[in-house]
Amino acid sequence: MTPIIALVGRSNSGKTTLLERLIPALEKKGYRVGTIKHTTGRYPLDKEGKDSWRFAQAGAKTVAFATPDGFALMRYEPWDLGEIAALMPGVDLILAEGHKIGPYPKIIVHRPEVGDPPELVDPIIATVGSLTREGVPSFDHEDIAGIADFIASRVGPPSRQE
Repeated sequence: MTPIIALVGRSNSGKTTLLERLIPALEKKGYRVGTIKHTTGRYPLDKEGKDSWRFAQAGAKTVAFATPDGFALMRYEPWDLGEIAALMPGVDLILAEGHKIGPYPKIIVHRPEVGDPPELVDPIIATVGSLTREGVPSFDHEDIAGIADFIASRVGPPSRQE
């Protein structure tokens, strides 16, 4: 199974920015990176009245958008990160934004101005920002190379070299 690491923290803690910076740093190390974004909202790609919405209203459990450049898949049933990861062939590592509950290793991303981090389920493998946790490494938001090196050490070498 493809390794999954979740970056978790409050809104505006810097998760998205960190991911944007980690992806190219990890790609330079030879990793093909996939991402999964968790949101508490409902299907941000699906708009009321559009064909995909109508298909779901008619009872479709899965709807795909396909264009010449790619596709998006929406499943209208409960899911697990591992199930989504299985739909992402060709990647060596999946970085998930959110997903604070579940068995996947987590990196807490924190800024004091956004409040305490949410309650989390272990394993916590690192922190980024002002928060520290006993027994796990802590990184500054700007230490992209250090965070990328840490992630690489956790997941091992990329399985496919280009």
